[in-house]
Amino acid sequence: MKKLAQIQTDIIFLSKCKRMDIIPNGLKVKNPLLSTYYTDHSERLCHTLSKKLRNHLISILYSKQENIKKELSNLETLINNQTSIQTDFTRIRQEIYITHFTSLQRKKDCKLSKLLPATWGHNSGTPNPPSNIVNLSNYTLSPEEKSVLSRGLSFCPATPTNMIQFCGDLEAYFRRLRLKEYFQDNTEQCTDTRVPSHQQHKKKNSTWTPPEGRNDSLDLYIECFRRRAQAEIVEQQHRLPHNLSRAERNAIHSLRNHPDIIIKEADKGGAVVIMNRSDYQKEAARQLSNTKFYRPLPSDPTEEYTKKLQHLLRTLPTLTPEEINIPLEPRPGLFYLLPKIHKPGNPGRPIISGIGTLTEGLSGYMDSLLRPYATSTPSYLRDTTDFLRKLQCIGDLPENTILATMDVEALYTNIPHTDGIQAVRNTIPDDATAQLAAELCAFILTHNYFKFDD
Repeated sequence: MKKLAQIQTDIIFLSKCKRMDIIPNGLKVKNPLLSTYYTDHSERLCHTLSKKLRNHLISILYSKQENIKKELSNLETLINNQTSIQTDFTRIRQEIYITHFTSLQRKKDCKLSKLLPATWGHNSGTPNPPSNIVNLSNYTLSPEEKSVLSRGLSFCPATPTNMIQFCGDLEAYFRRLRLKEYFQDNTEQCTDTRVPSHQQHKKKNSTWTPPEGRNDSLDLYIECFRRRAQAEIVEQQHRLPHNLSRAERNAIHSLRNHPDIIIKEADKGGAVVIMNRSDYQKEAARQLSNTKFYRPLPSDPTEEYTKKLQHLLRTLPTLTPEEINIPLEPRPGLFYLLPKIHKPGNPGRPIISGIGTLTEGLSGYMDSLLRPYATSTPSYLRDTTDFLRKLQCIGDLPENTILATMDVEALYTNIPHTDGIQAVRNTIPDDATAQLAAELCAFILTHNYFKFDD
């Protein structure tokens, strides 16, 4: 148990370092060449290699953790046959683990706090080079604003822990543990009753939690974990420093509330792009004014479309309404643009956020239904690696062969609805499933609505 606690605290410590972009002192790669000391390129190489070593060590520790858990499981099986010592063994094992884990975790937290001021506090360097900022606006960025934006849009400023959210997440974790313990016997005894992936989009899960008192070891673990986690969070709130200076925090507020600019991530490359709000709105208006693809609506059709979807689900013989999760209060999709800074004029790639929309659950169901057919087509490419692998299988090409690539502008909006739905019918061999897919696709394509700049 001591070895398991040691490995788990190491994983927690290194994972925190990874999340905060910190390199522990023992993993920092030093440049052995005096001639290249302090050059930007050599410093970046050493820093990159240090991060790779840290991440590789995390992977190794996870593998060791799995091996130790297997050994403990085998030992527990042997102990279970000795009913006279089973209870004492479980209690002693938990006490040793919790005591050792708590002691090690405090040491790791102290070690992390010593690393923070030098690498994560007010005097920390800019994580990304300034070249990841593209300013297309008339607004002049201050040094503090550049420093903040250079960290990327996914950077998380240190904020006080939301104790309500934290306690809720903690209890949700404990509920999952109790459910696994409660249904463990049924899971081990049942045969393979897996259902097709497209049938896994069911109604919302139950919120029932198994009662306490079923497993003394689990109750002890949960109680100790709850007390320690809450105490650690309260303690860390007092000693965790800000990862931004006061000027940088003010810069975030200034950028967020500036009425004349808008900040988006670039379509490719991950750069942070600052645009004039007026230019952004003009580009959106240019695209949305294309009546071949878009049509303005006089009012919000959510209520009308919800009734239509509910009626459609009731009329389908192979599908129950509970299999599609319809939000209680669906909202229109949100239209926004990602600037294509690699193209002349910086056009925007249109994106519609479908989170919380009427067709979100329906689209997820259709994705899982059609995915097996789509991935089995000869033209399917999973990613760049898959593409390169298929290129290697082509073999030698004749002389004078010309390799070509094509790009379709506005691919999805240029696919005719009728032809696209018919392609779905032709792909699915089962007539009932094909009819179901066609009707659901038709609803999604003809009831896809959104709003912009509201």
